[in-house]
Amino acid sequence: APQAGWCAAGWLVQAEAPPNALFSPFKQIIRDGGAQAADVAFYFTHWLTDLAGAVPTPLEGAEKFVLKFPHAVLNSFIKSFGVLNELAHKSETEVLEDYLIKAWREVDQQLGPVPTGNDAIALMRLVVQAQEMEKQIAITKAFAALNEDDRKVLADEMARTGISEQRYAHSCPQKIGGPVFLVYYSPSFIRNLAPHTAGPALVMLAEVYRRSRKLWPLRVSFDDWVTVRIDQIKELSLTQIQAVYSQGESWLLYKRNEREAVVERHDIDFMTDLVSQGVPCTILKFYRKAQSTSSFCSGATTPRSKPSITTSSPRSKASECRNDDVPANLAMCDISSLAACARPDPPTDPVHSSSPTCRHLSC
Repeated sequence: APQAGWCAAGWLVQAEAPPNALFSPFKQIIRDGGAQAADVAFYFTHWLTDLAGAVPTPLEGAEKFVLKFPHAVLNSFIKSFGVLNELAHKSETEVLEDYLIKAWREVDQQLGPVPTGNDAIALMRLVVQAQEMEKQIAITKAFAALNEDDRKVLADEMARTGISEQRYAHSCPQKIGGPVFLVYYSPSFIRNLAPHTAGPALVMLAEVYRRSRKLWPLRVSFDDWVTVRIDQIKELSLTQIQAVYSQGESWLLYKRNEREAVVERHDIDFMTDLVSQGVPCTILKFYRKAQSTSSFCSGATTPRSKPSITTSSPRSKASECRNDDVPANLAMCDISSLAACARPDPPTDPVHSSSPTCRHLSC
């Protein structure tokens, strides 16, 4: 029960998890015990005091809260208790949606009325993840400026509940199914890159969701969730994330098991090893696109063009990429030329081999 309660409160205040992962274990405990709203309130009050004593310093006070806990997050925790009580008689999805609406209304003077439409839930979750007003405004503008594909990916994937009989009132994916994804550390990732690179942050987050769906194709039975860990990128700058490609490496997403995937930095040879071992994996296209990303933070809504794809030989593609500004020019190359940009002998790179396995790697 303590672990279920921690997940419920911790993931709720940052809108990090979908309803299934967020509340279902705790909701089952409530059902089994016949708990009422007052029981849930008492539990979380006890949980709060228990957390305060996690670092016991009787003579110096509750250091955990005063020194080691962001006050904005602590405030969100306390505010969430009134919503969590509703778990005693509302569904998991209803409770999360109520919280998202309540959180938006607290900042609606700056962001406008509660959003509606298919992308409403995604936008509200992203704004809650941003936490701070300056970052929330940047995320809202960046979301409006996304191209249609990225926006649709976020709208669909972030509006999945993971519970077959439950839907959000404000949004619903165009195609029903699962599993639903919990992108672990998504709030940290968003807050780290916003406000100045909020647009690229959303584009990369959409790419994580998109590639995760490639590893877990949509299916009708979807009462479960998959955790996608992005630990390695959550504290990196945009430049640091994209510089990986100019060094002959890539960001890979691969399955650890049927319930978990991870984003990690590796060279192409590592992906070859994964494929040879039968491990499902894919390359994440975090490299910069052809169009400038400066408009992401300005709220511009001009549609973005897709990266140019060349049809020349690997060696000629590599020569097009080699210059003093490799990350920016990676936008003009397809994924099969990334290693060639950084390696002196492209024909030896497995990505450019003619074997069936290597053709798979370039997808």
